[in-house]
Amino acid sequence: MTPFAETTMTRTEERDILSAEHAARIATRLLPDPREWTVDPEVIDAGPGAATGFSPPRCACGHPIRYLFTLRRARDGATATIGNVCIDTTVPVLLASSADAVAARLLEVRAAWLERRAEEERRARDAAASAEVQALLADWQALKEHVHDARELYPRYSVPEVLYRGIGTVKAASTPGRTAAAIKTRYCASWESLFALAAFEDREGHSPRSPLPPLPATPALAAKLVKSYADPARKARAYLAEHPDYHGDYHRRQIEWADSRLAYIEGGAR
Repeated sequence: MTPFAETTMTRTEERDILSAEHAARIATRLLPDPREWTVDPEVIDAGPGAATGFSPPRCACGHPIRYLFTLRRARDGATATIGNVCIDTTVPVLLASSADAVAARLLEVRAAWLERRAEEERRARDAAASAEVQALLADWQALKEHVHDARELYPRYSVPEVLYRGIGTVKAASTPGRTAAAIKTRYCASWESLFALAAFEDREGHSPRSPLPPLPATPALAAKLVKSYADPARKARAYLAEHPDYHGDYHRRQIEWADSRLAYIEGGAR
């Protein structure tokens, strides 16, 4: 007797079966006549984590959901809840039952909700970016004042060229987020150039002719600078660990320089 061969379904087949089951549950919920239902214009947000909570709200198909679209039947006040993603399963059920108007209204409500949601998210991003821009502008102004003082202390040729490329002007970009990104890039380049100049003078046995530039107040900038300073030291330490007989001082100077910058950023003595 030949044993039955084990059958394995593909993920697509499993998904199709599950989708058919969900569609059948929705169709059952809308009986006897899906054309009797209307769609509420308001979409309810059950909150972050609602779909994974202890007792999540569920779509008529049984799927746990966060965003609730409500279908209502006027004659008896019955309601049916549909999830955002489950609308794609619900619309074919409605169309198959000649409830074209209900399907169109459901899609219309979702489109309006998606548009409102995108606008709210954009405003939230812009508000956060605007606050960051204000902090970055304060950093930029401090650096600008430092460079102004440095130019009076020593000749132009001693100041890194990057400090002469429009440091006095920051133009607003199309969005606050892009403005913040532009300031971060230019600030870091300028700040590191000034630090490199001061560190070079120290290494050559001279006292810096200008104090070090102000540290960034914004955490994102500080983190970026710390990473850029720590990396040379990490690579130099790895090289020395792999070459214990190396007697040169190039990599040791790299470590000493990077450590001095990190100590300054972290509030220690340079």
